[in-house]
Amino acid sequence: MKTTSNSPNHSPFVDDTLIPDRFAKTFPKIQQWDSTVINKLYFKTNTTKVGKMARMVSFLGDPRLWIGILPILGVIGLVQMDFTYFVIFSTGFFQSMLTYYLLKFYFRRNRPFKVFPEILRLDKTGHGYGFPSGHCHHSTILMGLMWLNFFPNPWFLIPLLVYNGSIALSRMVSGCHFPSDTIVGIIFAYLELTFYWLVTKILYLGIYESLFRMLMA
Repeated sequence: MKTTSNSPNHSPFVDDTLIPDRFAKTFPKIQQWDSTVINKLYFKTNTTKVGKMARMVSFLGDPRLWIGILPILGVIGLVQMDFTYFVIFSTGFFQSMLTYYLLKFYFRRNRPFKVFPEILRLDKTGHGYGFPSGHCHHSTILMGLMWLNFFPNPWFLIPLLVYNGSIALSRMVSGCHFPSDTIVGIIFAYLELTFYWLVTKILYLGIYESLFRMLMA
């Protein structure tokens, strides 16, 4: 089913194709709450300074930040002949991506700018399905790994939560996500981060150390 907005202000780079939405069918009450909140939030903020800053703040949570960080960690690994950080960040990223996309493709949720033609997407991100929020999820994993590896102080959790809230707000103001997309994206990321740090990180590092010893023998 397709719906095309007749609004003259409709953003030209928006794909207006509506997809079968399993989330809305499974959680109709949450969908109704989300719709109410996103409409109030979007129309109260999109023309204010909050709306203008949303695109910049949203960039700070862009999953493509990983593209810049992983090569840097790889170069550091080559210089120091120790790829521990590269292994931790790369495996943490790809493991979280797998479970994230399982949710994404199962629920196949439409984004606010597709459901409501009067909501305009404020930036060019937000492709594909909306639940959970990739910006909130991936940025939480990335910053969480930085916290655990380089700033293992419980007080660092406070600015991390402020960062989470800022990214979540920017994604809603941008018209790319409903509130539950961002909330679940963050909570799910912390659960994944905990499981990775306490369980699977040990396995990945064990494989890396075994392979490294074999190559250096």
